[in-house]
Amino acid sequence: MVDFIESNNEVQKFDWGEVMWIHEPSKTQFNRLSAGIVRFFPGNCQEKHFHLSEEQLLYVIQGEGIQIIDGKKVNIKETSIVYCPPYSEHEIINTGKIDLVILITYVPHKFSSLRQIPIVFSENNIQELVNVNIIENLANQISNILKLRISVYDLKYKEIFETKKENKFCDICKNIKPCTKKLVKSINNDNFEKVYHCEYGVSSLEIPIVLEENIVGYIECGNFIVYKSIYIDKNLSELSSSSGIDIKYINKIYNEFPLNPKSRLYVLKENLLMMSEFIQEIAKRNFFENQLSIKDEEILKSRKENIRLEEALKKANSRLLEEEYIINPIDMFNNSSKEYPFELELYIEKEIKNMNLEGVYNLIDTNKLRYNDVRDTIQEMIFVLSRTVLRDLEDLKLISYLRNKYNKKISLVNSDEDLWNVLFEFSKECIDKNRAFWRKDKGNLIENINEYIKKYYKENINLNSISDVFFISPNYLSSIFNERNKVSITEYINLLRIEESKKYLLDRSMSVSDICKKVGFNNSSYFSQIFKKFNSITPNEYRKNMLDNKY
Repeated sequence: MVDFIESNNEVQKFDWGEVMWIHEPSKTQFNRLSAGIVRFFPGNCQEKHFHLSEEQLLYVIQGEGIQIIDGKKVNIKETSIVYCPPYSEHEIINTGKIDLVILITYVPHKFSSLRQIPIVFSENNIQELVNVNIIENLANQISNILKLRISVYDLKYKEIFETKKENKFCDICKNIKPCTKKLVKSINNDNFEKVYHCEYGVSSLEIPIVLEENIVGYIECGNFIVYKSIYIDKNLSELSSSSGIDIKYINKIYNEFPLNPKSRLYVLKENLLMMSEFIQEIAKRNFFENQLSIKDEEILKSRKENIRLEEALKKANSRLLEEEYIINPIDMFNNSSKEYPFELELYIEKEIKNMNLEGVYNLIDTNKLRYNDVRDTIQEMIFVLSRTVLRDLEDLKLISYLRNKYNKKISLVNSDEDLWNVLFEFSKECIDKNRAFWRKDKGNLIENINEYIKKYYKENINLNSISDVFFISPNYLSSIFNERNKVSITEYINLLRIEESKKYLLDRSMSVSDICKKVGFNNSSYFSQIFKKFNSITPNEYRKNMLDNKY
């Protein structure tokens, strides 16, 4: 029988029993396994709790009881082995007359690390680097999962947004004297993650937000209790006397702090590290977007200068040619097209819907010297595109506003180059409006993603382009999409395309190659391969079977 009293191992005491830690990871960058021997007192129950990313394997050393995992009861006794998966609800009840003793091993999700970004940021103020609303929304989501308060501070330890109120116990303490919370130690001697305790054993965990080796802020998670001091009753009694508040009430609000097993610190650490890395990624994206905007302006300015030089050279060449040749004005006129560029309009519409600003720029750059009557062309194109590319937003006021805004811009410029720049600026704003529309919180994230894919599966969309639209990492998107839909994003897109292709296969006048492109595939061989994967027959075989049965 394990003796908790004589052991030199660390012991945590709870109302329902005790935990003796016999192994912890020495370096969380490489090691993850924790192990403890848990003793449940007779007739006691470890209250229901939710496991996050940690897995557990339990071996019963002594006693008997009931383990409940996600509502399913399992009777356990000596030598029983039970697996507790991540993201599950867990509860253990000692139904015997002696202590229930269990060896429990914990393996949390692989620990993150604070990766450094090789970028020189001009700002050290987190509010300037990242939209505070995004950070607040993320903090609230993690807070709801962990059931703990999440605060984010700038470099001067000033909260960047208002968080949930602290426990009433902390409010009472602060009214009497300054908070005595002090740094106790980091987790496994990791200098980045720090644990703070006060004299009452109230703890919090702090993670820095690091950008290019500079700390720009902090994330704090609290408050909770890991160890109850042997002097806690005395300390609470003194607090009651100092504050003039009844000791029963003091005990009540103190016991509202969650009493966490030490292994849960690693789970809290992992979630805060993920949040810190997410903020880091947003800062990186914002940095690159700003650099691209600056580069775009430089490119446009350079193009304007080049066009002016080209026009000057053309005029000079024309004067030289006039001395030797008779110029036919009709031939010169026919070098440029008078027709409205319907094909160009369709290509620009597609690139805007794909949120590909670079694609829009390339289309304009390669086509802008081909057309006359540029002012009328741009005006008509903006009129049409404002309706087609913003249709999903269902905002007639916005469409009207953008039309008026860019018609005014068109009236204020003179050169063809400036007119094409107005079209480029309009395209950029449409892309920004579409991004904002799909990113906004209209409900469930996965439902929004599914809706987006159903609208645009015929376009050139993939995991990376969709993750850009919803401002989340491709890995995270892939993970949550697979978990909810039980299928990968690529398979989901392909399935929609294949189902749509079946409608066109009933039309004999359409070739398989045309159908392939119409539903979003670029390669007919790949289309046939995917079609056969889902239907066990080729597109041509499907067409033959369906049409033969029809007639």
